[in-house]
Amino acid sequence: TLDDQFQEVMPTKHVISYTHQLFCEATVEWLICTDQPIKTVDHPTFKKMINTASCATNGVIIPNCHATCH
Repeated sequence: TLDDQFQEVMPTKHVISYTHQLFCEATVEWLICTDQPIKTVDHPTFKKMINTASCATNGVIIPNCHATCH
């Protein structure tokens, strides 16, 4: 059988549907709350991170500050 070929996906608590407006609002909020320069969103590594996350089919796990130090 193919049963061992499938991996169970745990449901998320709340899935927010993507809209361009919601993404823009979240980006502006992040820029303000973290005191980032506006030009940060033009940086290639920021764009790479967003493009990578946008390919996720079941959300993303964002590493915390302790995980990024290792």
